[in-house]
Formats: sequence, structure tokens, C-alpha cells
Amino acid sequence: MKYLFRFLIIAVLALTALVAPPRMRHVASAQGVAPEDRAPVKMGVPDVVFVATPHDVISRMLQVAGVRKEDMVYDLGCGDARMLVLASQKYGVRGIGYDIDPERVIESRQNVAKNNLQGLVKIIQEDIFTLDLEDADVILLYLHPEIMHKLIPQIEKMKPGSRIVCHQYGLPEIYKPDQKITLVSNEDSAEHYIAFYTTPLQIDFDSPLANIEQALKLDPNDAKAYFSRGNLHFAQNAYDLAIADYTRVIQIDSSRAAAYHNRGIVYMDKNDFDRAIDDFDQVIRLDADDSDAYFSRGSAYLMKGVYDRAIADLDKAIMLDPTDDVAYFTRGEAHFGAGSYDLAIADYEAALRIDPDYIEAGQGLENARKARGK
Repeated sequence: MKYLFRFLIIAVLALTALVAPPRMRHVASAQGVAPEDRAPVKMGVPDVVFVATPHDVISRMLQVAGVRKEDMVYDLGCGDARMLVLASQKYGVRGIGYDIDPERVIESRQNVAKNNLQGLVKIIQEDIFTLDLEDADVILLYLHPEIMHKLIPQIEKMKPGSRIVCHQYGLPEIYKPDQKITLVSNEDSAEHYIAFYTTPLQIDFDSPLANIEQALKLDPNDAKAYFSRGNLHFAQNAYDLAIADYTRVIQIDSSRAAAYHNRGIVYMDKNDFDRAIDDFDQVIRLDADDSDAYFSRGSAYLMKGVYDRAIADLDKAIMLDPTDDVAYFTRGEAHFGAGSYDLAIADYEAALRIDPDYIEAGQGLENARKARGK
């Protein structure tokens, strides 16, 4: 059986996760000291790695939001405060930036001071999930989709007419943006996406997610609906939500192998390989001839550096499907990791015989030949 996320295994093998482990949710407290004056302290691990937004993209975000001098602008996860600095410079607005990372807080405050904006812009070290957003007129967001989902209860409490501008990732698909823009930045020559919303948020009743939500209202035990929603959440990188939906499917019907398998893939994307292996084990218990399950479990063992088990599982996957070029390539990676370069070369060559345009297999073959020659 071919599962929806089979093609993502190679991405997992090639990339490290962008999302850091969930942080401990703590709020800084210092009696008698204003939040913006508190010295930054270690409050936990940031949810995401800071990536700066190009200034021309920020300018477009501010323009789309219709920022006015009387606005109060919030930047959640403010990084180096460049969004607020530019907003205050261009429009004279007041702004508050929130970040949990002490290094980013220091950097932000230095940037604000360098531009002589201390009277307009404050930087506060705070957990953004604890914030009351009702005083904000405009919120600027460049956050991972998982975090966007978690912010929805706070956003829904904002006063009517508040404006939300998102860079790269919009709010969950069920909410319809007022405006969507794609532009190429002159700074990095890359394409950037901007989504603009006003409160109260508008439901997009034509979205697949809205249809699924309606199905679940009619039948709260609709395993197919939870499975489909899990797939959508995973496609949007909302991993915890996807895991919750696949888990609900399993609670309703523990014989649904696809739910275990897809949940295992999500765990792999989160670098939780032990839980992924547990889920692939369950798929194999349900169907001992599922080549994808052996492939996925072998990939998880490969990521853990347990090469003998990876090879054993990939042997089984190839036995069940001798035309699987990706399985040959992945077994080649396991042989390479184990130092068995001749076996790695044979697998890369097998993958290339099936797909002569398999770039990664060609690169693996070249690397294995070089390693063998040393």
C-alpha cells in the first residue's frame, strides 16, 4: 500500500528539523520592574530559529496593513526588531516586540536604541502564548504554522478591525485572508508570500479544512475526517495537530495502518525516531507484507545510525518491491554509513538502472567510489 507521505522520507533523511523542541512555558517576573526594562533571562528553547525578513518585504507588509501613526503595532517573535523599527521610522507608530530568546531580546533592544526609537518601541521578553492582544491594532507575524494554530484563540479575542499581516505562512487554511500577495525581494532575490487578515476572522467555507470540520460536527467519530485533517495539518507543517488527529483515528479504529504510518512519518519529521519506529512496528503487525512500512522503519533506523537494522528492513522492502529505486538508494546510504562501500555502490547503481535521472543516487555513487578509493 502506498501512503501519502512516502516521498517525504528522503526529505527527512536530507534535512534537519527547522522546529526546535517545544519550550517550557514560563513568564518572566520581576517585582517592581517594567517588562521592557527586565534583563533578558533564559526562559526555555525558542520554538523556531530566527530568520530575518527582508526590509522591502516588511515595507510591503506595512503598506498592506494600512499602518497609521495612531496604531499600536505588535511583533510576536520580533527577532532583531527590524519590523518595528521600520514601522516606527516610516509611520511614527508605537510598537511592542515580544520574544522569548534572550539573545534576540538584547539584539532587538540594541537595534531600537541605535535608531533612537526608545520612546516608540518597547521590547519585552515574554511567552507569546500568554499575551493579551486586545490592545494591538496591527500584528506582524513571521512564525511557523504550528505556532499560528496555537495563537488563534488569542487572535479571535482581538477587537474588531484589528489587522494581521503574515510573512511566508498564513493563518490556518480555514481562515480566508482579505488579501494574498507574492513578491520577489530585491534583497535576497527570493519569492515571499504575504497574507493579510482583519478581525473577526472570516471562515473560508470552500476550504477542504472547513468541509472536514463540518463533517466532524455531524459525526465526532468520523475516522476518515480526522485522517484527512491530519494530512492537511501535516502538509501545513502543523505537526502536533497532525499527530493528535492520527492518534484520534487510531483511538476510533486501531486497525487503520495508514494512521500509524503517517503518524510515524510526522514523528520522523520531528526527529523522534523511536516513536516513529514504534508506529512502523504496528503497521508491520497489521500487514507483514507492507513494503512501505519496512522502508520507513529502515529509514528511521538509518537516521538513528543503526545500520544493521536499517539494512535488514530495506532488504525486506526491496524483496517485496524489487522496482523501488528509493529503497535501493536508501539501503545504499545505510551501507555507506556502515563503511560497506562496495555494497553501497551496488545499490546506487541499482537505483540508477531503475531511474537513470536519480540525481541523489548519482551523487551517492560518486561519493562511495571516492570513499572506496581512499
